[in-house]
Amino acid sequence: RYHLRDAGWIVENVDVTVVCEEPKIAPHRDAMRQVLATALGVSDGAVWVKGKTNELMGWIGREEGLAVMATATVLPRR
Repeated sequence: RYHLRDAGWIVENVDVTVVCEEPKIAPHRDAMRQVLATALGVSDGAVWVKGKTNELMGWIGREEGLAVMATATVLPRR
């Protein structure tokens, strides 16, 4: 957050996808959104978190780990 701000940018919104078989994300979604929003200095309405499974395929399907994909929209600070 501070590196962006120091460079003249702000976070507008963030979209996060967690890929795992377990644990299920839905029971933890609101807490995750709040923690991420606080860390990024945005409202929790600007953070979206969703969970997907890997349909039991590969190392994620075998529950050997998980993957996270995140995209952020950043805007010039005015």
